[in-house]
Amino acid sequence: MKHESYVLRNIKDMHFEVCNVCNLSCMYCCAYQPASGKRPFMPLETAQKYIALVFKRTCAQVVDLMFYGGEALLHDVSWFHDVIEYANKQAIEHNKEVRFLMQSNATSLDAEKLDLIRKHNIVTGTSLDGPPDINEKTRGKTNLVMENILRLKEARAFGGVICIVNENNYHKVAEILEFFEEQQIFWVAVNIVYSIGRGRNLVPLNAHKVFSAYEGIYNYLENTKGKKVVEGNMAEKLNRYIHPPSLTDFKQKLICNYPFCGGGITAILCDSEGDLYPCGCANATTQFLLGNVNSLDEQAFMDRIHRFHEKSNKYNEECRLCDAARICNFGCPGFKAIDNLTDESECRATKMFYAFLKKRDQQVIQEIVQNLRTGKQEHDWRSKSPEV
Repeated sequence: MKHESYVLRNIKDMHFEVCNVCNLSCMYCCAYQPASGKRPFMPLETAQKYIALVFKRTCAQVVDLMFYGGEALLHDVSWFHDVIEYANKQAIEHNKEVRFLMQSNATSLDAEKLDLIRKHNIVTGTSLDGPPDINEKTRGKTNLVMENILRLKEARAFGGVICIVNENNYHKVAEILEFFEEQQIFWVAVNIVYSIGRGRNLVPLNAHKVFSAYEGIYNYLENTKGKKVVEGNMAEKLNRYIHPPSLTDFKQKLICNYPFCGGGITAILCDSEGDLYPCGCANATTQFLLGNVNSLDEQAFMDRIHRFHEKSNKYNEECRLCDAARICNFGCPGFKAIDNLTDESECRATKMFYAFLKKRDQQVIQEIVQNLRTGKQEHDWRSKSPEV
């Protein structure tokens, strides 16, 4: 087969780095500070070329367009209308369904932007690291974010919250989930901070602190029997603990937290310059640059993809034989290329957490898993798609 016969052919998640600027200065942001020299906002022509390139090649019937930044909502509203109009036309031409998503800090949401989100049914998520006393230390403008989450809910466009575990909150995760429950926020992804971008000089969390976060999430889920807030990452861990996946399962479902992710295969990112990367984590370093919307070398694309997904000796010699592998997230290839200390901490913490689970009541864990599945269907927009 020629490379052009399969490059981009399975892409179903298109990520747009809409802009290279933000109105917040989150302490751990994966973006670089100061800006890395890229143009601040993605031109309309670049977005259109990106859409045309992928839609012409992909065999996916449903394609999701994810807008983020920087802070995506700093771009002109007219730009979004034009991009979405073009994407819808391309979808009709190529007989595809297209859906729209956005990750925003939600601080610049106004009536015009809310109308944009409502008109095009853009599922919009935001970020909160906990209640104000915690979130103000890492992100800021907590009250404004909470107000705008209510506005997104009223527009039926709220997609949930990302919470970053860091030095300020790793030991308070159970309380943070209780806070989200009080705020009627029922879909949350708790992610471990990596020392990259603006946070490059942060001291990585050690294994005991990562385990403390895992334990806190589990304790909350056990206390609520999995019937309240659904934490997506732990829901996946516990599901795999009860129903261990096979190597075939891992290869057929290419997602984050699996040994084989979908970066560059089912997902692709275009930055404000039109440069292509496997995902939004991989563009933290140019070593995984796949090409550009104006110039795509098929051989170079495949070489970089192979390098991105190449497994280490540790994986071949240890990970595949590890009992905790069934719940491991296997590290992010993009992030651990810069910060392998956090990757190692997560590895050790996962082994500790696996031992922790073995000591819990197994029937209770099964009940939690079943309830989380029900909650996922109710609260996670991805579960509403028959393709997932």
